[in-house]
Amino acid sequence: MTISFPPEVDEFVKQELARGAFGSEEELVINAVSALREIKLRHEQLRSDVQEAIDQADRGDIAPLDIDAIKAELMDEIDERGLPR
Repeated sequence: MTISFPPEVDEFVKQELARGAFGSEEELVINAVSALREIKLRHEQLRSDVQEAIDQADRGDIAPLDIDAIKAELMDEIDERGLPR
């Protein structure tokens, strides 16, 4: 398959190949398409989660947030430098 890129994309591809980030244009395109697919899947899941939350709120199935519990849970997920464990 031969792909023609717009000049700005072509320049980016050349830069990425020159710095050794990818072994070939094909590898870069495969990674880019995989990343796009992952973003789309996450977007679909987020949209579904938001709709579910809206439906729950419409039914009155909601509880107030416990900010202290949320903070504690997040603190458990990071180390002393603030990085994920």
